[in-house]
Amino acid sequence: ILSKMKLKFKKYIFLLFLLNTLNLISQEEKQNNVIPLNLPLKLSGNFGEIRGSHFHAGIDIKTNGKEGYKIKSILSGYISRISISTNGYGKAIYIDHPNGTTSVYAHLKKFSKKIEEIIKKYQYKNQKYEIQKFFKKDEIKIEKEEFIGYSGNTGGSSGPHLHFEIRDQKNQNPINPLNFGYKIIDSREPTINNLFIYSLEENEVFENGQKNKVLKLKKINDSLYESKEIELGGKFGLGIQSFDRHDLSYNRNGVYKTILKVNDKEVFEIVFDKFSFNDSKYINYLIDYLAYREKRIKITKLFLNEIPEFSFLNQKVKNGRLHFEEGKNYDIKIELFDYNNNSSSIKFKIKGIAKSTYSSMPFKGFLINKDEKRNFIFNNKEVTFFRNSFYENKILDIINKPDTLFINNNESPLNKQIKIKFNIPLKDSLSNQIGVGLINSSKKLIFIPGVKEDGGITIRSKSFGKYVLTKDSIKPTVNSFGFKKGDWMTNKDFLKFKVDDDFSGVKFYNGFINKKWILLEYEPKNKTLKYDFKDHEFKEAELNVEIKIEDFAGNKNNYSTKIFRKPSL
Repeated sequence: ILSKMKLKFKKYIFLLFLLNTLNLISQEEKQNNVIPLNLPLKLSGNFGEIRGSHFHAGIDIKTNGKEGYKIKSILSGYISRISISTNGYGKAIYIDHPNGTTSVYAHLKKFSKKIEEIIKKYQYKNQKYEIQKFFKKDEIKIEKEEFIGYSGNTGGSSGPHLHFEIRDQKNQNPINPLNFGYKIIDSREPTINNLFIYSLEENEVFENGQKNKVLKLKKINDSLYESKEIELGGKFGLGIQSFDRHDLSYNRNGVYKTILKVNDKEVFEIVFDKFSFNDSKYINYLIDYLAYREKRIKITKLFLNEIPEFSFLNQKVKNGRLHFEEGKNYDIKIELFDYNNNSSSIKFKIKGIAKSTYSSMPFKGFLINKDEKRNFIFNNKEVTFFRNSFYENKILDIINKPDTLFINNNESPLNKQIKIKFNIPLKDSLSNQIGVGLINSSKKLIFIPGVKEDGGITIRSKSFGKYVLTKDSIKPTVNSFGFKKGDWMTNKDFLKFKVDDDFSGVKFYNGFINKKWILLEYEPKNKTLKYDFKDHEFKEAELNVEIKIEDFAGNKNNYSTKIFRKPSL
């Protein structure tokens, strides 16, 4: 009775989820929304696709590899938020609309004059380039199709495009923008690369010594794949490597819907109409974490571990964990759909047997109980795992050497940061240059800023690998870009500098002209600082420029130069 009540409750929650989405997307609204820029709708990224540490919350609209296209608001409303960052969304605008949605426009090059003037006043007041500013209702009103900024490549963008989102205003959960009537030219079926099967039996592996193995696929036609009948017994799960392409775009984008059926009954379904940002906390449990960590291969698991369920899963069906019994036969079908309902599928049969995996040697290491805090103390190092550092109880390989601390669990990601301390004396004048480095799976040494205190350096991290003490004693550099000392800059719109740091990275920078603070826009991708001459009207022709810069190891550098510019009248 209890299980039936739980099932009914799940169905009720899923129905409410669908009704809430449908209420936000009336037919009238589908017709009223406009495309945010005057270009054919070509996508380099779909809603919901896996992006390293998060699910993609919008669609990426291609801009012909260029910046500077005019962006317009899809509906009337008011600006509720503006964020400017050197990573993430870069320059982004959030507009609340009367229909209960929020539209988001990210990676912008520049805002419209109306918005730019407001936000620059705030930046100068706080003497900060990176900001997060929230606005009151109707403080900055926006009309439908009003010009709000230019497309760009700021923040964590890897190329010029517009990242566009539509969110539910009540909880800021993202909704698939294609649900609002935006049409993509797409007649191509999703492509299936590989099919994997996973052993879900504790301490058991396949004959290859691994927890998973590839099932060979035969392509029958563009939409149908088949695999040979196999014999299995026990608990298993399936995983799939796939992508989707549109007619006007060659990008490998994510798949909209995936359904797993056993004997014509759905046992797992992913559909990306809407999701919660909280889902990204568990993203590494929907993928094969080891395959992604070591080979950058994205394999979507069609089964759940014992963690909170994702909001984009169909709650009416099971969790995808399959149990094959001796003497029974199973017809397996996996269906993939894009938003235009083009589909591909895999079909194969499984014959149930007594047992099909092999016992493995117990993993030697340290058991971490997810519900407990655990501290490891070595000769000159300490490691602390906090409560819920993992999603599940895990065994860790922890090796301490004089100059290295190795922490590893290839199969499982961390949920929360762990604390690592290197106990060393920090009394000499060069102690600020000492830090902790992480040698990751790509064998690259990454500097991790830490807190220096009596007795050592403490860092927090969510990564496995080799931790070592390291040192950064080289100052960051600043050089003029496009001008030299003594130049007249009257006909220039911007003053630019090249900045660089050899290891730990730029932490802080400040700029002054004639001892007046100036706003410098930092772009890490091309290592530039840029000042807009329109920000100030200097009465002097002689401009004394000073740049102060610091890296994460505490190395500082001061740069100064002199230029000339015709004074403002």
